[in-house]
Amino acid sequence: MPGSHALTQEQTLALHEQGFVGPLTLWEPSETARVREMLEGFYLGNPDPSVGQNNRFLKHSEIVELFRRPQMTDAMVSVIGEDLFLWRIGFFNKEPHETGGEIPWHQDRNYWPLEPMVVCSAWVAVDDVDVDNSAMHVIPGSHRQLVPHIS
Repeated sequence: MPGSHALTQEQTLALHEQGFVGPLTLWEPSETARVREMLEGFYLGNPDPSVGQNNRFLKHSEIVELFRRPQMTDAMVSVIGEDLFLWRIGFFNKEPHETGGEIPWHQDRNYWPLEPMVVCSAWVAVDDVDVDNSAMHVIPGSHRQLVPHIS
């Protein structure tokens, strides 16, 4: 049963119509600074750029706990039910005006071999987000059908 951080009826309707909802508050600004420091420490201790790949964050208990908080899980439960599975954690470090860090238009379903496709993805910013550091753009309604992937 969804807890006190479940999506409201209005948010759930927006999610089904548009394919996304937010912003949601997952933690306080003071906690965001701690999360940023934790990630910086993780990357400084692992200078290899591939360190965040292959779901290595799933082995980092402090990071996993961020995504097990009621602020995250209640919202997910209210959408897909109580049988949750944290499948992947990825972080993209995008500095202002950085080139090469762009993520092209895509649909996650093209990359996730899951059937049935009953999933929720959360995009969580740990820095201020604006046009200079690649704010996310979403095409409303694009979740309703799979667009053929063209390489």
